Amino acid sequence: MAWAPIGSRARRRDFFVRGKRYSILPAISLDGVLHLDVRNESWTGETFYQFIEGLLNNINPFPQRNSVIIMDNASIHHSPELRELIEDRCAFSSIKAWIHSNQAYVQAELSDDPTADPYGMIWEAVFTAVTPKKAKGWYQDCGYLAA
Repeated sequence: MAWAPIGSRARRRDFFVRGKRYSILPAISLDGVLHLDVRNESWTGETFYQFIEGLLNNINPFPQRNSVIIMDNASIHHSPELRELIEDRCAFSSIKAWIHSNQAYVQAELSDDPTADPYGMIWEAVFTAVTPKKAKGWYQDCGYLAA
């Protein structure tokens, strides 16, 4: 796009500069920039993980301001380690622990046996592992609720 005064011809000049390139990644909020990293290389899963480690130092407990991380669907955002890093900030999987402690039952319900009920097992896992008392404790442990 170009601009010129009325009656004058608009001219557009583009400059292409070869040289060192930089990757800039800011984490922004309504309060401004929360965290920034500039690299002279492309982002990888490992460097993005390091960025999130730094960002977590500037994140508040939910539901305070700056307590939610939103990412797009880039492939470097899909690592299990990254998800664990963010969730470990103040959450853990009680359901996963229930599944591990009931492994024989879980495997039976996930089998091809016609009497198996995987959906029933999953519902049982969720509602046994996530009780109101446990949820309140998790929120207190993370600083979301007063003790």
